[in-house]
Amino acid sequence: MGWEKQFHCVAAAILLSAALPAAGALHAAGAGTYAKIDAALASGDAVRTTAAVRQIAHLLRGGTHYDCPTRLRYGWLPTLMAQKDYAAAAKLSRLAIVLNPGQTSNLAHFQAFRVSALLAMGKTHAALRNAKSLFDVIAMRRTATAAVLVAQCLRAQGADGAAQQAAFEHEEIAGEAPPVAGHARNSAILAGIHVNDQPYLRAIREQSDYTVAGLVAKGNLWLLAGKPAKARQCFDDAYDMAGTNMLAMISERIASSIRAQDGTIGAANAWARSIAK
Repeated sequence: MGWEKQFHCVAAAILLSAALPAAGALHAAGAGTYAKIDAALASGDAVRTTAAVRQIAHLLRGGTHYDCPTRLRYGWLPTLMAQKDYAAAAKLSRLAIVLNPGQTSNLAHFQAFRVSALLAMGKTHAALRNAKSLFDVIAMRRTATAAVLVAQCLRAQGADGAAQQAAFEHEEIAGEAPPVAGHARNSAILAGIHVNDQPYLRAIREQSDYTVAGLVAKGNLWLLAGKPAKARQCFDDAYDMAGTNMLAMISERIASSIRAQDGTIGAANAWARSIAK
């Protein structure tokens, strides 16, 4: 597929690159625990793998912050996918998302793993719903990555899948243009996909931290739930509260909420240009 190469996003000017945590942060649960999980997953033994998946879920619920999610993203999920344990990969991805929704980069990678796992299991409708959530929440500079996954999921929908894919690709390329007379070019295909918002709404109810970080986390969950207007309010509130060093990151989240509202990047790009002047 080459259409995504035509798909450009200017909001990179307002991005903050996500950095990996310091090496010392990777040992919160103990190197021995991680080594046992690594060995169990590498063994290919179903019983040991099941136990390791339960241990990972326990660590995630224990609030290990950056260390466990980082290992999940770069090690454990790729291993589970390679071993075709798609159900475990999908389950752990969703758990990591709802427990750490403020880590935008990790969150988007976990959602991409979930989409790929669902596709591999033949759960094409669920994969498409999750791909839409990914499109809405992913960083602006990675929009094309999410769009490609949406296109793959559309193609897998059955007899008219190829036509839906082609229509979506046309909408995204056309939607890159700036809004005309204030009217953005929307994606009818994305607007017609209704996500399962219940897991995200439950997580939102547990987000009571009215801080910049808490508002970003809640905004990301609203994006995943397909509620960009509510996400925008969270990000606007976070912007008003944030210090100078946080404004670029929050501006990027605002741009993402604009993209989610339209399903295309034209209006989001125009907004990014307006604040970059």
